[in-house]
Amino acid sequence: MLRWQRDIEHIRQLPPASDLRRLFFYRLNRLVRRDSTFRLRGHFYEAPSALEGRTVEVRFDPLDPSEVELYFQGEAQGVARPVDVVVNAQLPSSKSAPAPSPQPTGINFVELLEHRHQQAAPAKQHDEHEEDKPKNKEEASDVGNLLRF
Repeated sequence: MLRWQRDIEHIRQLPPASDLRRLFFYRLNRLVRRDSTFRLRGHFYEAPSALEGRTVEVRFDPLDPSEVELYFQGEAQGVARPVDVVVNAQLPSSKSAPAPSPQPTGINFVELLEHRHQQAAPAKQHDEHEEDKPKNKEEASDVGNLLRF
């Protein structure tokens, strides 16, 4: 008690209009998805669409998560609403447009590969047959001995 009385000049009084409850809010960072939602303690909440793709600070009472405040770069952005799962499932999805097909170059790579393969095939077959034949009687007997094992 003496210590508290000794340090009383260092203690500041809060203004009477202060909301003491907000002083004890949890503060967590969450990424707002493309559908303007974020997940907090197993529940989805909806954020303003301007915050899509951004990391926001979420402030909430750990005993009453029904009121979730959003802050972006230290400025209040409003209150997040819990997502109604039934209504959200019935909303049409905003799929991005498919990527345009690439412009044709006029080059058919499959035909080029087939043409090169056909050119290389006769020469390759000729070389393979020559390599398979033994050059003299000694090689022929060696090949015969190898085949016996």
